[in-house]
Amino acid sequence: MKLLYFDDFKLGVLKSDDVVDVSAEVKDIPHTGPDDLMNGLIERWGSYKPRLEAAVARVPSTDLRAAITWAQELGAAFVGINPLHAPQPGADATPSPYSPDSRLFLNFLAVDLESVPEMQDSPEAQALLASPDFQTGLNNLRNAPLVAYPEIRRLKRKFLEILFAAFAHSHGLPDAPRTPRGQDFARFVDQGGQDLKNFSLFQALRDHQEKPDWRRWPENLQRPDTQAVAAFARAHPRDLAFHQYVQWLAAGQRQEAWAAATGAGLPFTLYQDLALGAAAGGFETWGYPGLFAGRASMGAPPDAFNLKGQNWGLPPLIPQRLEESGFGLFLDTLRANLPPGGIIRLDHVMGLFRLYWIPEGLDPKDGAYVSYPSRELLGLLALESQRRRTLVIGEDLGTVSPNIRQELAQSRIFSYRVFYFERKEGDGFVAPGDYPRQAIACVTTHDLPTLAGYWEGRDLDLRRQSQLYPSPHAAEQDLQARAQDRLLLVEALVQQHLLPPDYNPPSDFCPEDLRRGVLAYLGQSRAALMEVRLEELLGLTAQQNLPGTMDQHPNWRQKIYQPLEEVRHNPEVIRLAAALSQARSQEKK
Repeated sequence: MKLLYFDDFKLGVLKSDDVVDVSAEVKDIPHTGPDDLMNGLIERWGSYKPRLEAAVARVPSTDLRAAITWAQELGAAFVGINPLHAPQPGADATPSPYSPDSRLFLNFLAVDLESVPEMQDSPEAQALLASPDFQTGLNNLRNAPLVAYPEIRRLKRKFLEILFAAFAHSHGLPDAPRTPRGQDFARFVDQGGQDLKNFSLFQALRDHQEKPDWRRWPENLQRPDTQAVAAFARAHPRDLAFHQYVQWLAAGQRQEAWAAATGAGLPFTLYQDLALGAAAGGFETWGYPGLFAGRASMGAPPDAFNLKGQNWGLPPLIPQRLEESGFGLFLDTLRANLPPGGIIRLDHVMGLFRLYWIPEGLDPKDGAYVSYPSRELLGLLALESQRRRTLVIGEDLGTVSPNIRQELAQSRIFSYRVFYFERKEGDGFVAPGDYPRQAIACVTTHDLPTLAGYWEGRDLDLRRQSQLYPSPHAAEQDLQARAQDRLLLVEALVQQHLLPPDYNPPSDFCPEDLRRGVLAYLGQSRAALMEVRLEELLGLTAQQNLPGTMDQHPNWRQKIYQPLEEVRHNPEVIRLAAALSQARSQEKK
């Protein structure tokens, strides 16, 4: 069985009217011809931190719907976001959406409180929203230089508890609903089955423990099937219902976003990311005891991208246990994340074939690869993709053997092609016409510098300041290589007539015409999909995440200070979007 074969978007524009009919039966979905490209201005919404995101009363689900409207205005095909997974709790928890508490459930921070009916029905919530203390705190969050996740979580949780109390009073709990809205909630809980029950139970247990990491709880609470856990569930049904209520709100608003994209005429409902794993002390390792290697972490060996290697701090699944379990967790994860009629990007898709395990206490250079049952995993992925009509992109960066790329291509998993890394022999940049058709092209990723940051060498400064180089000589080599890369980049754009032959930009500033040239270069590529981030449109230099760092860099906490409405009317953004649309509309030879 093959994966569905769609053409592209993250914010995108269509090349022709011959678009995939996503309303057809799966077996009847046509393949588009080689020249029927879906132009893409892609937006990584998870990297966009609008000023109002810190406002507990207006958060990304509202902004997401506004982005969908903007995408429709631009003639785009989709809006892309980072993972919506349930986050790790606690003041010291990482804000990374790629190190979640669980991939089976949703991030409560994405709930738009103002859209919840109980917000209008609760005098207590209205009073809190209008209180001077709250408004002062809200303004402080908005004006803070970085996203203050601990305080946002605290305020958001406080509001949700008030809203749940209002809901329970008016509509009842799942075991005794009193209204149609209460019955809708009860159906959601029933359909969520044992996974939702266990997740809400885990969250409620965590609320009653001093430490959020279950490995520090009493031994009789360290797995879901003990008598002590069952007794807790019987004694605290309202606590469980609260966490189920939050998931109900989040799931409903995600469904509304999918519907908004369909209603706006976008070919894809949403472009979502699926993280590789979940936190060692989070729900998945507690809810599925025995499936994970508790004394190892996933990571990557040393390479040109990170000379010291990487330890991602996420426990790997034990392949034999996964097979023995019937691949239940893998299937549940796909079903929880594949957007119907949308796109999913699998982080580190090589994990379907092998993972780099790092034993506890050892450095990344001392790890080893462990093989996984790729044939079965690819087959299940294909099945779920067909069922949900979801296009699959595999993040295939790093060390990838040719046979793995071949298997991914044969399964119709789209390749993820980053401009910086697409080089030909002689170290020049791959020409637009040489990009593979079955791919999504992009300038950068959340783990790499923005185009402006790359051109100016900001990432090299960060690596040096964060002591990521094994030696001063290695840092100097990178500086020299970047100077050469700038020359090669300009040469590639000149060859495609995107810059004049005598173009000589400064090395300490990335001008708009250079960014326009790179976007047009990728726009002219054969890749069926294209992804563009807001950072590229705005010319920002701040890097969202610097792999290999903890406190040295404000990972995942940087803001884009322009609200979406200002971005939509920014003249520079309008010019770049128009240039990209024109490039993607050109006939491919």
